Amino acid sequence: ITEDNEEAIQKVIKYVNAAKAAGFASFSIDASKLVDYKAGTVAEQQKRNIEVTARIVKETGVENFAWEGEIGEIVGEHNSLSTVEEAVTFIEGIEKLGVRAPILLAINNGSEHGNVPGMKINLETTKAIADAIYQRWGIWINQHGITGTELPLFPQLAAVRIRNGNVGTHWQNYMWEVINQKRPDIVAKALETLKLDKYRSKDWDKKIRNFEPQLDQ
Repeated sequence: ITEDNEEAIQKVIKYVNAAKAAGFASFSIDASKLVDYKAGTVAEQQKRNIEVTARIVKETGVENFAWEGEIGEIVGEHNSLSTVEEAVTFIEGIEKLGVRAPILLAINNGSEHGNVPGMKINLETTKAIADAIYQRWGIWINQHGITGTELPLFPQLAAVRIRNGNVGTHWQNYMWEVINQKRPDIVAKALETLKLDKYRSKDWDKKIRNFEPQLDQ
């Protein structure tokens, strides 16, 4: 969810309910864009993230499924790394609103979206947060932004309690290339819908996305 208003919240609730009806059993509820880093305390900063996340989880019933919360936007406007205090505050806040804690938590630990090779993650920060939330709640880290991370580096992720990862694999790269060649209009529509401008700094993504669509006659 990217906007703090009733229309945006209802849109997400509708989408989650549709996913449940379609048979999905794992849900990522991400209201981290609602964190107000200009507020005084961590609790005040995370307040709307906690409230909106808890509401969506409660009203859709995904509390009884595998669900994930998020405390820090990956490479967002506020690009400081997540902290143990933020993680603990978020989960405590969720429970105070009568919602079961998530099984996974996404944090900002230095990773980037896009095809980015190498280890960009701050493993020390990740381990500190992961240890705190696992020891108290049994919650693991879900890692965003590891597309391009080489397989030999993955044991380092597992060692800091990263249990799950969001990865766009090479077949997706090939798929974009093929679709762009055959139906660039579809790619253009996808880019317009998904607002993928944040990827344009990556060489591969520039090649795929910076094109002149040739619509079928």
